[in-house]
Amino acid sequence: MTLAYFAGRRMTGTAADRTGGTWTNLPVGWIFIETDTLIIYYWNGTAWNPIGGREITGTATGAANGSATVFTIAHGLGAVPYSAFVIPSSVLGSTINYSYTYDATNITVTFASAPTTGTITFQWRVVA
Repeated sequence: MTLAYFAGRRMTGTAADRTGGTWTNLPVGWIFIETDTLIIYYWNGTAWNPIGGREITGTATGAANGSATVFTIAHGLGAVPYSAFVIPSSVLGSTINYSYTYDATNITVTFASAPTTGTITFQWRVVA
């Protein structure tokens, strides 16, 4: 663990440092800046919580086989997004109704019917 402590209740380290540490004696109000992800966290006395304002966008592709209706997109936010958006940007999935859910790791897109065989492309965004 390579942590740097600063005056004013701030520290920096990697995501592994933050998740691998034992923080039971840390007072409320500390700020942790992950040097590898640039996510900023606030210690509430029991857990590290990401501070809002972080946004990640991307393009993802999936292999449609004519029978699969569910596609998973890893977003890399490291926390459950405040909101997420996804839209099929290729002709292959653009005319099929779909819904999506999201968690701390993925956006899961579910089509009402399976896209035909080929590559399907998605544009996505997550906001902390």
